[in-house]
Amino acid sequence: MLAQQNNHYQLQEWHNASDVWDGFTDKYPQLRLKSGKWAMHNFLRSHKEQLRRSDVIRLVRGRFWIADAKRFDVVAFSCATGVNLSVQKPEQIHTDLTTNARNHLSLVIHQPREIVVSGLTPKEHLRRHEQLSAEIAEPVLNQLEKLKKVAVAAANALPGCIWVADHMTAGDAERVQELLVALHNVNLD
Repeated sequence: MLAQQNNHYQLQEWHNASDVWDGFTDKYPQLRLKSGKWAMHNFLRSHKEQLRRSDVIRLVRGRFWIADAKRFDVVAFSCATGVNLSVQKPEQIHTDLTTNARNHLSLVIHQPREIVVSGLTPKEHLRRHEQLSAEIAEPVLNQLEKLKKVAVAAANALPGCIWVADHMTAGDAERVQELLVALHNVNLD
């Protein structure tokens, strides 16, 4: 019975895509997108595949579009601003994680490795010599470039977390909040 109610609730989120599009354009006027059916179809010419892969739009009987009113804005905003979300449905992510666990394929995430050259960290080297030598500066720059890629990937992954925020444990929500704060601090520097 509970599963039927949950599915019914999820189905209520699907509305006429033109109406959802108009709400999106009203909510984000800074994107300067026009409202209306034909403006939506013009947008779909460029972004239909990403919207479909994210399962926020569906074509009904090959005649008209419906959209998930709850998740459409996040994906459409990403499309409009040129961010390519490689989004999977939450069910697909869960299936992939379960399959990987079953096959003993797990991703081990390590803390960034501390750089040590000649027995000194970059801070110690700078404090002792008042400059960084080339032998220590190059690994530092390489690590900074990798960390920048991590920050960009994390920022792109966060909209997916927003979709499932209602189903997160308190610990997971806290870790997502820590990530948001860390990304905000990176952007302030």
